[in-house]
Amino acid sequence: MIDKLHLTSPTLPSLEAINSLNTRYKVIERSSLNNLYLKTFIVVKDKEQLMYLQYDSLKTGVYPFSVQLNPCSWNFLTDLESDLSMITDIKKLRISRIDHCVDLPMSIDEVRKGLRVKYKQSSKTFKESTVSKHGFITGMYFGDRPETLCVYDKAYELSKKGRVGKLRIKRKENTGAWTRFELRQFHKKVNIEQFEQIRNLLNLNPFHNVQFFKISGSLSRSKKNEALEILFGYDGFSDTYAKLNRQNNIKRNFGLALNETNFSQELAEKYWENLGHYFY
Repeated sequence: MIDKLHLTSPTLPSLEAINSLNTRYKVIERSSLNNLYLKTFIVVKDKEQLMYLQYDSLKTGVYPFSVQLNPCSWNFLTDLESDLSMITDIKKLRISRIDHCVDLPMSIDEVRKGLRVKYKQSSKTFKESTVSKHGFITGMYFGDRPETLCVYDKAYELSKKGRVGKLRIKRKENTGAWTRFELRQFHKKVNIEQFEQIRNLLNLNPFHNVQFFKISGSLSRSKKNEALEILFGYDGFSDTYAKLNRQNNIKRNFGLALNETNFSQELAEKYWENLGHYFY
């Protein structure tokens, strides 16, 4: 699914067009929160923010109109297109940020032991330290802007907000049942530039650089395999892989112990399935 979408337009819509949304929702005008735009509008439905509109740019080189939204707030893409068309010509809308996301029933600890992202040199791990003395892993970031993969414990995030929903997941230390994979792309990394072309995402796999490895079960147990399992559990697969690769040729020395799964395709198929329901 798509978790977040930032759109820009070279054409400034009329204030009347923006206020026409009052027939469906509540439009609140606020003073701008930054020095980039003259006005800010928040579109609200049932006390939940639907859209964040920034109007009339104050700086050269900045598009005069910007829309920020979460497509999941609409049941179908056609509903979103209908609302946007009330404001502006959707054929002129460009995508400046898009967050692709997939949810899988895996614990964040399980993911951390096997996940690697090709061509991402930097990674960060986040812990929650308020629950226990040592804390537990709640998420990981791979890479920096303009493209970042964020992997985090979605069940824990919602439980903190008190919105676990129908799954009624109760979070315990070092356990989890719901991990979100969220690829955040900005500007030049966005593959679909025009909003009207967004259905072409069904032909793209944004997660093609995501890898997942498991230690081979076909090999006899050895100290090398046991050492790898300990390292992956302690430092995570990505950091361990990078350290071993700097010291040795990891494929030559550890290749037989590691099996790459078809994880990228699994993410893509789930992503396409969710988009298919949303687009049509």
